[in-house]
Amino acid sequence: MNKPKFKIIFDIFGVLISSGFKSSANDLSQVLDIPIPTIQKFYEKWEPDFDRGIITSKEFWKYIIRDLNIYFDEWYLLNNMVLDNYKLNHSSYELYKRYSKITEVYLLSNTRKEWFEILDKKFSITPHCEKAFLSYEIGLIK
Repeated sequence: MNKPKFKIIFDIFGVLISSGFKSSANDLSQVLDIPIPTIQKFYEKWEPDFDRGIITSKEFWKYIIRDLNIYFDEWYLLNNMVLDNYKLNHSSYELYKRYSKITEVYLLSNTRKEWFEILDKKFSITPHCEKAFLSYEIGLIK
């Protein structure tokens, strides 16, 4: 069966799966004992460089910790906390899978290489698309 000529583009974060910061904000605030808006300010400050592949996850957290002016040597705990809090958006994901069977489906998303590889394996995202355009691969964010 030939697929129709139209194409559909899906975002990943906030569409197919949850937004990492929103999903983990309460946990981060509790562990760091810092209000969510304060953490969010620095999280969002370093996100573009992380999404473009300029910095690693270790650097991302080290910069946030430095900007928060705290001592927290276990950056990887924060990293894992965010990764563990991502959730599949079942309705969007089912729609994505259904459309992938009848037409060309593409992904366009801001994402970090280290995190995306883990989340793709966990949620099986890329097997259903023709091509994924990921910010860390192209060095640009949308």
